Amino acid sequence: MVVSQPDVELEAAEVENRTEDQIHENHTEEDPDSPEKDSPENSTEKEETDRTTTKTTTKTITKTTQTTETTTTAHDASESTADTTSTSSESTASTTTSTSTKPPGDLKMLVITDLHFHPRYKRTLGPKCRCRTISPESRSCQVPAAPYGQHGCNSPKRLIDLSLEAAKAQEPELWLVLGDLVDHHVGQSPSKFKAPLYSKEKENEWGHRIFKKTLSWISAASGRRCLVAVGNNDIFPGYTVDFEQEGFYEAVAQEVRRSCDLSENAFSTLRRFGFYWEEIGEKMVLLVLNTVIYATKLANRHNSTAQDPFGQLAWLKRRLQAAQVQGYKVYIAGHIPPVASSFQPYDLWQRTFAVRYWNLLAKYGEVVAGQFFSHQHRDEFRVALEPRGDTPPPMQLFASVSPVFGNNPSFYAVEIRERRLHEYRCFWANLSEEEPKFALEYEASSLVDNFTNVAYRDLALNTTPAGQDRYNHYYSYMAVGARGTQNCDHENTFWVNPVTCGTCIDGCQQQVTCMLLYGISVSTSQLRLGALIGAGPLPPSERWRIRDHPTGGLSGRDAMDPVGMRWMAF
Repeated sequence: MVVSQPDVELEAAEVENRTEDQIHENHTEEDPDSPEKDSPENSTEKEETDRTTTKTTTKTITKTTQTTETTTTAHDASESTADTTSTSSESTASTTTSTSTKPPGDLKMLVITDLHFHPRYKRTLGPKCRCRTISPESRSCQVPAAPYGQHGCNSPKRLIDLSLEAAKAQEPELWLVLGDLVDHHVGQSPSKFKAPLYSKEKENEWGHRIFKKTLSWISAASGRRCLVAVGNNDIFPGYTVDFEQEGFYEAVAQEVRRSCDLSENAFSTLRRFGFYWEEIGEKMVLLVLNTVIYATKLANRHNSTAQDPFGQLAWLKRRLQAAQVQGYKVYIAGHIPPVASSFQPYDLWQRTFAVRYWNLLAKYGEVVAGQFFSHQHRDEFRVALEPRGDTPPPMQLFASVSPVFGNNPSFYAVEIRERRLHEYRCFWANLSEEEPKFALEYEASSLVDNFTNVAYRDLALNTTPAGQDRYNHYYSYMAVGARGTQNCDHENTFWVNPVTCGTCIDGCQQQVTCMLLYGISVSTSQLRLGALIGAGPLPPSERWRIRDHPTGGLSGRDAMDPVGMRWMAF
């Protein structure tokens, strides 16, 4: 019997006590990246038997009809069929049981993201070879053994095990997985970034198996108390959406339902459109967005120019309206955030969709208790443009488990009290240690007094000695303890890079400030940076004049809406 290559490597990745040489013996006389071995005709995959699951929670949640407007598109109309279920009682494992004595509206949530499981990881090969066997280039990639992973490569099984074990120890009631469970380079040759290794069909099969396996580990650690957002690397090829295929997300939705306690209503919309909602506590709802359909890098972007792909923005508007009427608090989660990238100067969402998202947040911000996104692999935040008071809340961008972009692995324990964000703690592991262990890196309350735009604006502006000290600590957390050796005092071509810049002052710090305050798009951030630094570096006495002049010296319409990002008609 010939076993397919994906099965061989996924099985090998689970072996705990074998040495690297023993694992290699399983692949003797064979190229581990050979596409011939992965032929469906020559493989016999042993499917996992679906576990019989019993919903154990006893707290009943009543989901009432929430549709408040008439939908106008075929997609939106079909979505609303599942979205507007009649009043019914549904139990969800993500909510607390009736035996709990904690106050209603409290929740302990675990946020983990961008695990990027690397099943071909070789501990003695470095990032130049993507930590995987390639011949003959592998001879030049030898490094000291790193079983828990390396900066510049995706996550080996041992790092994922370490992360999930530490996360489980926080005893969360709900795990929120923000996407990208799969290795970045599923279907590509390791030696040449653009060279395909598998056909599209084999890449889809191989990638889905990695997604399934990784999610099964999360399921076991969480006790199926999990909710999952779809990342750009969880659909194959990455950044691809078939807007015409009914049930395009069927395979992903089936795995999420198998691994997590997903309601039928949530499953119905996830399988068709990639987004869904669940109640997570008393008068608390989590909206999980499909962000890939808005991505600037979307492979078939020309097919996403519809006014509202999959009707998601209309759905989001209805959910926010319903929450406003019924007195709910809303948490919004997704993978790709509607902001400017901090790695390179480009917008992560297509402009028209980002504008509409932020306009909705401005209009219904008082019901939004939190915005949770990831994708950047770094610990960041964004303050909403000219928010009304303290709403909507700042957007949190959570760092990754995968250390592929130079950061250390991390996850977050989030505490909600009385339906509002009360605290979150970042836990990290230092990969420079021989036996890394997860430990507390920081508590958000050490940086901000509360979770409002005002508090985060003050953190970014750091106009006092105490504020500067908080900023310095925050900057050290952006790449989760990974710090470069350069002393940066000017704007950088690739924006903000703590992995390179060990210290970031003057022009570099101004760039960080503008990204955090106005980085919902490249144009807003660059325009405010230009207004801030003017023709050259500002003297220290004027450096933070933006504190006294929030428009950065602009006036009139440009001050209110410099690039049309505000109050565009919905």
